[in-house]
Amino acid sequence: MGIQSPRLPEHRDIVVIGSGVTGCSVAWRLLEKGDPKTTVAVMDAREICSGATGRNGGRIHCTVVQDYDKYSRLLGQAAARETVRFELAHLTAYHDFARELGPEVVGESEMRHLRVISAVFDGQVLEDPKRMLDTFKRDFPDLADSYDIIDTKQTQGAMVYNAGAVWPHRLITKAFQVARSRHGGRLSIETNTPVISVTEDIFGAQYLVKTPRGIISARHVVHCTEGHSAHLLPNLRGIVVPLKGQMTVQCMDGFPRSISAGDCYTFIFGQSFDYAALHPVTGEVWMGGGSSMMVEAAGDFLGEPSDAAESIIAKAHLSGILPTVLAAESPLKASISTKIN
Repeated sequence: MGIQSPRLPEHRDIVVIGSGVTGCSVAWRLLEKGDPKTTVAVMDAREICSGATGRNGGRIHCTVVQDYDKYSRLLGQAAARETVRFELAHLTAYHDFARELGPEVVGESEMRHLRVISAVFDGQVLEDPKRMLDTFKRDFPDLADSYDIIDTKQTQGAMVYNAGAVWPHRLITKAFQVARSRHGGRLSIETNTPVISVTEDIFGAQYLVKTPRGIISARHVVHCTEGHSAHLLPNLRGIVVPLKGQMTVQCMDGFPRSISAGDCYTFIFGQSFDYAALHPVTGEVWMGGGSSMMVEAAGDFLGEPSDAAESIIAKAHLSGILPTVLAAESPLKASISTKIN
């Protein structure tokens, strides 16, 4: 989805750099809920939603049981509770957003509810989730019935809870289309327009956003570029660091009928995990992860912002997980296509 103004606007109140889920959320909120006179420009070096948002598996999912344990140790219980509630609100927010865009968008973007089965293969590793879950249920009694640990044939055990999924590229591109139709006079979308630098003017009253097509002045600039943020914000270098994950789409022959499109799976190996979901329409398996394999085998996947190369090690790992884990139920053969996330 490539969009450009005939001429780059000279001024906007707010410039948003990045057009993934974060950039879309910021722009939408400013236009729908902000001052009706505010003007916004959304900049992207490539096309709309062409980065990690557009390539990932679309799981609306947070590991709040483990997160609550971590946040409690780092931030204290009060802040941990607040942060976990914020994470959990995303599932409802995504569904509400799709409905706000139009009832047809829920279907087009394949917005749906899922059950997560988070499988652990090491009995010792399972003891930590059990302990964390006991604490979580104690401190979140209203959520206690939504989380449980079950036995499975192929693993030491699995935590089960609710999540969701969406086709993110479809949702975000549709959101920008609706935003243009509602707020075209206040919103300019400038794709294939990389931001080279952001500096203050001589009076310190405006930011100057430099691009190959010219300069936009703005009162505020919002950076929504995730791992690329430090390119324009040098003080973040070494603090915000890109980390690649591998996303695959796998066509499985002989997939067990016991696997439901209403379920998605997380496979936990030590401190790393992979995730898989069965597409409800095509029957393909969307599987991602392999980050620990990439970091161990090729350190340039940590701190490397380019998405031009994929990881053979991660692809090999991901293509072997399901046939190995589910071999007792059905012999699987996989053909695999991949994308960097």
